[in-house]
Amino acid sequence: MLIVLHLSSFLLALMSFTSAKRAVQPLSFVVVFAAILLVGISYDMGMDYFAYKKIYELVPTLSDALTYQSAFKSYDQIHGEVGFLILNSFLKEFTSNHNIIYFVNS
Repeated sequence: MLIVLHLSSFLLALMSFTSAKRAVQPLSFVVVFAAILLVGISYDMGMDYFAYKKIYELVPTLSDALTYQSAFKSYDQIHGEVGFLILNSFLKEFTSNHNIIYFVNS
């Protein structure tokens, strides 16, 4: 599936240089949507999947993090960039399912 996405992206890029630019726009949307869907539903893919899952489980929700004296004090013990940790906390406000971070990042 991934090879098909790469080949179709390459062909769409080549087609964008031709006079068929109107035909490229809907196809581009389909290819981008398929790539986002593929990344979003990936389970146990890659070497860092479980590391991201653990980070998502460790971060407090955003409302819990803001109840401490410092908003960043609760993130000191978790490995990761502060912006990514805050994004995880924000998403954790809405769901406890860690797969949401893959959809947002893709």
